[in-house]
Amino acid sequence: MTAARSAAVPQPSSFKLEENRELRIAWSDGHITRFPLQIFRDECPCAECSGESDIFGEVKMPVQLPIARPGKYDLKSLTPIGNYAVAAVWGDGHDSGIYSWEYLLRMESKQAAAANAPTDPADN
Repeated sequence: MTAARSAAVPQPSSFKLEENRELRIAWSDGHITRFPLQIFRDECPCAECSGESDIFGEVKMPVQLPIARPGKYDLKSLTPIGNYAVAAVWGDGHDSGIYSWEYLLRMESKQAAAANAPTDPADN
């Protein structure tokens, strides 16, 4: 990564777990991101949650059993990984998700796009 590229990506200045079960991230450029914990966990980027590519580039998804896991959405800690990411530890013991700053910003864009998506009048 070049110095110009890293300078263009805002850096988180703080993380705060709010009472309404949202993770609040303040960024160096002044904007704020909020993720409900369920979305933050469901978007975990690790291979166990999101799958992994084989040698042909095809993403292989892990088998997801429909079992309720106590603590799945209880965020226990966030640990900095260098100057580029945080690792999350969840109440069910899951701890392999590493969320890079770029990934968090993509999650934010995806969440904003979903919030602004037109609704189908047939759903009302």
